[in-house]
Amino acid sequence: VVQRRAGWRKLRDRLKRVTPNVRFMLKVHSYFNTPTLPDDHERYADAAMTTATGEKIRHGYYGHVFVPTLNNTFGRDWHAMLNRIADETGADGFYGDESTRPGLPDDLDVSYNIWDGYAADLDDDGRIVRKAALVPLITLPFRMAVVREQLDKGRTWLLGGEPRSAEEQI
Repeated sequence: VVQRRAGWRKLRDRLKRVTPNVRFMLKVHSYFNTPTLPDDHERYADAAMTTATGEKIRHGYYGHVFVPTLNNTFGRDWHAMLNRIADETGADGFYGDESTRPGLPDDLDVSYNIWDGYAADLDDDGRIVRKAALVPLITLPFRMAVVREQLDKGRTWLLGGEPRSAEEQI
């Protein structure tokens, strides 16, 4: 990965020599750790996206799926990694692929390892059976903070994904 970053810096420098005004942007995805490390599921247990039965959700291509927040280990490490990559490559910005959710079928927009204060599965009598979190909403403060910080640093941020909240309707 470090060798790849050095290559990105060289590519950026060549592009800037030819077209100085071009914005050199990198694609990122905030729900996966790539390359996946063998101990991801342990290292980021507090951020693992889980089913109602507690099973950790995996993406077929990227591996473990995580729910980044301002207060969990994955959010903290992903945020630090983003800044490190920007500094090492000289990136002018980022394309946040599938920024609002992890690119899984819509019925997997819910994680049961965290509670957002609202979402829950109910029984036939309307009683809470399991508390849950809607991933696009529980990650919103994290995503907004990261984007604001990058914009404040003068970096471009292009988001890919449909808005899922009023705050994203900008």
